[in-house]
Amino acid sequence: MLHTLRLAVILLLVGAVVGSYFLAYYNANGAAALPIRVIVSLPAIVFIPGYLIVRTVYSKETSTTETFVLSIGFSLSIIGVWSVLLDEAGLPVTGYLVGLPTLITTLAFGVLAIWKESKNG
Repeated sequence: MLHTLRLAVILLLVGAVVGSYFLAYYNANGAAALPIRVIVSLPAIVFIPGYLIVRTVYSKETSTTETFVLSIGFSLSIIGVWSVLLDEAGLPVTGYLVGLPTLITTLAFGVLAIWKESKNG
């Protein structure tokens, strides 16, 4: 039961990031869309990629506080590294170009986290 719940949470998190990227990409405009974009996009950028990295990389169980702090740290590191790489390559640092590596990282570590959970379950 717990194994199935963990897999469902991982799939939900990956789906939220994919939905957030496409919501920003297709530029849902309007006053009603802005709160939805913020509520969905903020965790998708600042928390979820790092959480999936923590779930995949760390073999020991971490406390909730450790997981939360590491997740935010890893997520912000991804954004920082890609922003510097884009700037050095002479490309504009836009939300789309910074969001794409975040999306790819989330998908890759999401697949690895699902594989790890199914192997351990």
